[in-house]
Amino acid sequence: MPSRVGLLWVIAFFAFAAAQPSDWAFLEAERDWELDAIASLLVKDEPNAQKFRCVYVLPLREPNAFVSDQGEVIVTEGLLERLKGRDELAFVLAHELAHLLKGHPRNLERNPSRLERLRTEVERGLGGSVVGTGLN
Repeated sequence: MPSRVGLLWVIAFFAFAAAQPSDWAFLEAERDWELDAIASLLVKDEPNAQKFRCVYVLPLREPNAFVSDQGEVIVTEGLLERLKGRDELAFVLAHELAHLLKGHPRNLERNPSRLERLRTEVERGLGGSVVGTGLN
């Protein structure tokens, strides 16, 4: 008969296996309310503004930004450190929001080979963690 601890590990394993890949990325990411406010201003007059949910910051040194299929914009600490002011930050957020509003994360799901290449690149940067779909 398996121990309770062993059974809990099995349950936890299957819970993580069933989770959406985009759920896994945010285990270490933090929501950034200031970036949320900037992004909300950028999409306020857009007809698809409801697609945007929030902005997360991943604690990675590599400069990168992407969107998830769940409406999140994700930027790395490394990118934020390299930006020179609010104008550059707004440009990056606008670029990523354009991907989101144009439905690009959804388009990646239709092209599995492109999605797999992206996932492999991102996993390398995260040390093997899986993240949600998105475009740079």
